[in-house]
Amino acid sequence: MSAMKILVIDDEQVLTEVYSQVLEKAGHKAFVANRVTDALEIAQKEEPDVIFVDMLMPEQDGIDFLKQYKALKLPKAVILVLSNIDNEQVVTASKKLGATDYLLKADYSPYQIVDAVKKYTS
Repeated sequence: MSAMKILVIDDEQVLTEVYSQVLEKAGHKAFVANRVTDALEIAQKEEPDVIFVDMLMPEQDGIDFLKQYKALKLPKAVILVLSNIDNEQVVTASKKLGATDYLLKADYSPYQIVDAVKKYTS
């Protein structure tokens, strides 16, 4: 698998740092954002291949990101929601707004997100 540009959006800075390190160790270029506004700027500049986005964040949430990202009409990225919210309405809304899949954080270790990248991009 060739190196991918991956954007990780989560307000938990420790998590974004861990995910970033694991993804870079696997040969990818990782970008992190702790806020939706920063994430949208990075997405426009870098055009990531894969985006991991959390649902619960201050100011704007994952749904806000998905709506605004979709409006930018950037090249298609694999968007994976990585959240602790286990709610069917949120899952459905995410997928309608372009999320490829909805993954529960509790089910994925940082190393397993590398496996998720492989799974959804091959």
